[in-house]
Order: sequence, then structure tokens, then C-alpha cells
Amino acid sequence: MAGLCEGGNEPPDSLKASRDPHRRQQWLRSIHRDNFQPGTTAIVCINHFSEQYIVREDRAVRSDSSVLVVPRKIPKLTPQYLPSDCKQKHESKFNLFASEGRKKVWRKRRTELEQQYIVSTVKHGGWYVMVWRCMASSGVRNLAFIDGKMDQYKFIAVLRDILSNSVHKLGLDGVFRFQQDNDSKHTAIETRESDIFTYGNEKLEIVNSYKYLGLTLQVTGKSFTKHIEERCSAAIKATYDIKKLEKLSTTTALRLFYIKIAPIVSYALKKIWVHLTSANLKKLEAVKASYLKRALQVSRTTQTRLVYLLMDTDFFVRELMTSNGLQPTPAYEAHVRDREEKAADVD
Repeated sequence: MAGLCEGGNEPPDSLKASRDPHRRQQWLRSIHRDNFQPGTTAIVCINHFSEQYIVREDRAVRSDSSVLVVPRKIPKLTPQYLPSDCKQKHESKFNLFASEGRKKVWRKRRTELEQQYIVSTVKHGGWYVMVWRCMASSGVRNLAFIDGKMDQYKFIAVLRDILSNSVHKLGLDGVFRFQQDNDSKHTAIETRESDIFTYGNEKLEIVNSYKYLGLTLQVTGKSFTKHIEERCSAAIKATYDIKKLEKLSTTTALRLFYIKIAPIVSYALKKIWVHLTSANLKKLEAVKASYLKRALQVSRTTQTRLVYLLMDTDFFVRELMTSNGLQPTPAYEAHVRDREEKAADVD
């Protein structure tokens, strides 16, 4: 099977390349693999796709309105999505003269001392070498040998000496995404304050999150806890702009909530809905609960389910999902189930 990623073995998760000729050419241009024509069985590494465009489970609504969720053995993509070029760094350890543990092999009887069944070792524990490399969809480039333990200082030196040269050889000058995890040497103060990451003559700041078009993005690209916290904080602050809320009728108070407060909370919700956790949804629910308690002039410790019953209104998260045309997620189902169980306990 021919893959669109170099590396020898088929990746653990991969997706079949499009068979449509026009679509296939778009994929090839997005991946930046020169002089390569994939066959009919070609696959694309799943790392080239954002998680929000990968379908890992199928859903169906039963006659009783419950949702049946069936995990897919083979993931699929949402329509009309292209892969992107993916550039990563990787560190590997190779044992040159050392045992990596007991291994089992098939052999004939009385052949245990033949050369092919013997692992060479040396005294005093052997020796290994640590290497660092750059790899992208267009290939693998410079290899750096690490002397001793890899720390933030050696990491900075490797990036300064190897990264820019590898990027140039891979043909990714000015257009690439550098990925790394939250290892301590990557997030150390020395790394963050170094001058390795620059654009032109301007030093780039290394941050754990940044805001783009009002959406706060975090390191993993799949967690939006900070965005939810910021939206909820802004919404609660906006509720205090409504003067004499307690003197309004319940109908008027609810209408003002949907006009003024709900849009603040639901900003970019369609883009991040599938990544929200139960804790995120609980924070969203608390915005409406806090607003209604002020409108009813009851204590902040009053049970939310009782407030909803007095105002004759539905759960806020359910309203957000319905009004934005979203699909139920496992986190949503767990949240609603918890809300309904608590609502049933109201005396």
C-alpha cells in the first residue's frame, strides 16, 4: 500500500486519499509532496487533518428520541476538507550495544548459539545515542546527535543550528506549522525567552494560548476551556448592565437574556462544540442560572433546577444546541442526563 507520508510503515490511523482526480490533485498540493503520484490504494496519515474534521462515530436518533452512538472502526472525513502540511520534531533513542529486554524468536532445536539468534552486548550496560530530527510530509531532513541528557539548553541549540536549515531544505520557507508537546524543555523560561523563533527581525513570543478572531486557542488545539471561561465571564459582566432586572417581568427578563447575554456566550460555539467537555457545558449553564437568580431576587445558593422550574424555561445548553443546529455529543448527553436527574428531585 502506498502512503502519502514517508516513514516505511502504515501509520496506526490513516485515511484513504480521494479517488476524484481533481480532488486528489488538491490534496497533493496541500501536502507538498513533490514528484509523487499515489496509486488507487494510497492513504494519508491522519495527522494531516484537524480532529474536528474527523468522524470517529456514527449517530442515529431512535424513535424515543434517544441517540444511538456507534464508534467507527475506520475514521472518515467530513465533506470538502483538505489535509494540511504537517511539520514535527521528533526525538529518538537508539541502543547500540545494550539489551532491550528478552525477545522471543522461532528457531530450530539446538540452534540457540547461532549468530542470528544472539544479541551482542558489552560490559557496564552498553551504550546508546539520542538523536533529534525534523520531519514533514515532504520528507525527513537534518539529524542532530544529542550528547548526554536533552535539556532546554541543548534543545535551544538544536533548534538554532538545525531547524532553519531543515526548513529550507524541505522547501517550507515561511509556510509551515511547527509542532511540539508540553515537555518541560519546550516550555522552560529559557526556551520561551530565547531568540530562536523570529519572523524577519521581530522576535515571536511563545504563548500557551492566543486569541484569533475572538476565539481563544490553546496549545493542544482541542481544549477550549479558556475560551469558555472568557465568554462566560464577559456574559455575567454584561448582565449587570441591565438596570433594575428584578423589577422586570419574567417574560421580559428572559427575552433580554436571549437578546443580550446568550450571543456573548455562544460566540464561535459551532466551531468548538464537539470539543467541549461536561465541565465546559456546566459553566455555560451557570450563566443563565446566575441571571435568573438575580431576576427572581433569590440567593445564589438556590438550586438551579428550582429556578428553572419557577421561570418555566429549559436548560441553557439544550437551547444553545437547538438554536445553533448542533448535534448531541457524549459530553452534552452526560450534562443533560445529570440536569434531568436533578430536576426530578425538586420537591
